[in-house]
Amino acid sequence: MKRPFIVRIVIVTFMFCVLVGLIVSVRPVMLATARDRIEGLFPGSVTQIGGLRIAPRRYLLFSDIYITKTSFYTIEVKEIRIEYNLFSLLKKRISGIILGDTVIRVQAANRPSQELLAQFPFVGPAEGVRQSAASSGGVSIQAVVCSRVSVLLKTKDLTCSGEVSCELRPETTGLRSLQATITSLKNAPFTYTDIYLEVNPGEEVNRFSVRQIGYQKATIDTVAGSFAFSEGELTADITRGVLFGGNLSGRAVIALTGEKAFTLRGFFTDLNLENAVRELELEKRLWMDGLVSGVLVAEGRIPAVEDVKGHCTVQAPGGVLDVTDEQFLERIARGTGQSVDLVRAAFTDYSFTAGAMDVSLEKDALVATIGLDGEKGKRDVQLTFHNIFKKEGL
Repeated sequence: MKRPFIVRIVIVTFMFCVLVGLIVSVRPVMLATARDRIEGLFPGSVTQIGGLRIAPRRYLLFSDIYITKTSFYTIEVKEIRIEYNLFSLLKKRISGIILGDTVIRVQAANRPSQELLAQFPFVGPAEGVRQSAASSGGVSIQAVVCSRVSVLLKTKDLTCSGEVSCELRPETTGLRSLQATITSLKNAPFTYTDIYLEVNPGEEVNRFSVRQIGYQKATIDTVAGSFAFSEGELTADITRGVLFGGNLSGRAVIALTGEKAFTLRGFFTDLNLENAVRELELEKRLWMDGLVSGVLVAEGRIPAVEDVKGHCTVQAPGGVLDVTDEQFLERIARGTGQSVDLVRAAFTDYSFTAGAMDVSLEKDALVATIGLDGEKGKRDVQLTFHNIFKKEGL
């Protein structure tokens, strides 16, 4: 009676030893294969993998992965977990790939951001990404999960720091969800602070918010809205924003293919002229208060703004204008044949009850033509902002 039991113990022990031997012998091959696959995704890079844990019937766990390209980028991944089961392996299918504690650092201060796409050829149109992720060496992947990927990026024209989480379903829908929290993004002359994006392709719209958008000297605060993708276009609706103390809303439509044409249409109400003068640092030229409401439209092809048109009107009860720019006063005097003192008096503490402003883009200059009306008569002021739209700015 004891012999069968002893034989059984011997057989189990033998099979365990064989399994351990297989794992030990297979480990170097798996590490080398994983290293080759990663370096294939990142041409010119060098990959180091610190360890590999094998649970034969459940998963492979690669740890301490370092992907580096000298003078360009470093990618650190604490763990890559490849999950499977015996049934899925029979169908050449991996249940999931999970990336944990990942940090991407790009330090390329002398290179434009466009070069990043050349460094990561697997990044491209969504369908291309889906197909590349869905199949690898004849093995399909059901899900890819990236949790809290930290991004620290600095190129010639772009700096960015933030955190991204996403889930891909390569075999079916592609991107299933994405959440991004970008603490800082700079693409001169634009700056963005505390961006939050939430993308759920199954939903009709996706949400976003930005604590502050800066453009040269002006800022837009507490921006929120939604966006959607359809037929090669990105449409973003701004439902809330604060510009110069007034309310801002609008819509942006951007073509994602071809010449990447865009149209931005913004509506603003109760914009505070005193705040505008202060933020645009115009105090040495003029002082103005009052509230205005209107619309502004910008069109172009990324990255260039090619046309700007806008119109706004003064809200009751009006405001006060005080022009202190001596060169402007002298030009008015020469044009009207009046003395500078008389012109200065006309534009000192001038109270207006009605008025309008038209904005247009003339070559590289943004021109604001202001017409005001008050008890002392009408006044006309033209402000010109040179080089306000730089081609590298969008």
